[in-house]
This record gives sequence, structure tokens and C-alpha cells, in this order.
Amino acid sequence: MARVGTFTVRLARCRPGCFLLIKYSVLAGALLAALVGAARAQTSLNTVQPWGSWVVATAQLPGSKEHPWGGYAEIQGRSNTLARQFFYYELKAGVSYDIDPNFTVLVGGGRYSTSDYRDLPAGPLNVEKRLWEQLVLTQYSHRLKIEHRYRYEQRWFRFRDDSSSFRQRIRYRPNGFFSLNKKVFTTGSLFLSAYDELFINPRGPVFERNRLYGGIIYQINNQLIV
Repeated sequence: MARVGTFTVRLARCRPGCFLLIKYSVLAGALLAALVGAARAQTSLNTVQPWGSWVVATAQLPGSKEHPWGGYAEIQGRSNTLARQFFYYELKAGVSYDIDPNFTVLVGGGRYSTSDYRDLPAGPLNVEKRLWEQLVLTQYSHRLKIEHRYRYEQRWFRFRDDSSSFRQRIRYRPNGFFSLNKKVFTTGSLFLSAYDELFINPRGPVFERNRLYGGIIYQINNQLIV
């Protein structure tokens, strides 16, 4: 049964190769950070209204030791204001495989549509079809959980004027979870979550964007968090 809006924590002893993966994940993250250290901060494309809202619904079927295959699906909408002026949506899904309790690979794909909210009947400004390959390495230390997510994307664009383009992108996201009231993440857990994701263009310019997130989360049960 799909688990909606949750993540699954599996506490397990690292296998012999896991510590090498942890070492290389930290090194890779440091290298990516160094690449963008001197980059300029981004400015909003919409200077009149720089704020907006995202609405996201996710269904996840995590793998396990007995059944390493898993998957997920997601639908997302974005607007320039709170639940109004929608201009963007995406539909995506993927299939995952747990190589190790702390090491998961995933292949996913999706469709992404961007429109002008002032003229929605004219159709999307561009439609993107995307394929990506992903590695996730998970570390645990007392009440802290850290996920290192590496993603390599292939992106096909079709624009309103019937032109097209192809792009690639590399993404790295360290995501931390810290439990405030329990030693493990379980029903009734209150915890902090934060990540910083770097978007790298291999053909240049190297720095494409940086996405910073922070939140306070409460786990109602094994299927639902807020």
C-alpha cells in the first residue's frame, strides 16, 4: 500500500562499502559547493510579486529488506500568490531499488508545463519532458538523519513557437532531519527538517539555481506527516 506524505526510516548497520559511500558523498558535496561558491545570487523573474505558493501531493511505496523494489508518484502545482494565479504544474513518477538499507537508486520521469497565468487559454509557454537517474545515501547519528541525494537529469523542451531544445542538469541535495522529542522517527515524533539543493549545468554557466528549505514536521502515523 502506498504511503502518502511520509518518509521511511530504517535503522541498520552499515555494510562494509557503506562508509566509503559516506566518505565520497561528503567529498562530492564539498566539490559541488566549491563550484558555486563565487556565483551570484539569483533574482526573481517576477519583481512585482516575488512570492508564491506550491501545492504538492506525493504517494510513496518504500522498499524493504524483503522487497527492495519501490516507487513513488507526485503531482505539483505552483502559483504567484496563495492558491491563485497558477502558472505551473508537474506530474512525475519513478521506480526505486534498495541496494543497501542505506543506499537507494531510482529512475524517474515526468512532464512539466509552464504557462502565463494572465493568458491560460493560449496554452503553455513550454512543456518539458524529463528523465532522471538518482542515488540516495542515508546516514544516522543519534537523533539526526541525513540524506544525500544525487540526481542527473535529461530534459527535452517544446516551446509555444514549436521550437525545441535539450538540456542536462546535475543536482545535489543534503537533507537533514532532527528529532526533538524521540530517539527515532516514529508516530508522535516532532522534528526539524532542512535542506540546501544545488542545481548545476554541466555545459555552463555552472550555477543554475540554489533551493533552500526549512520546516517543522509532526508525524501523525506511519502514513501521514504534517
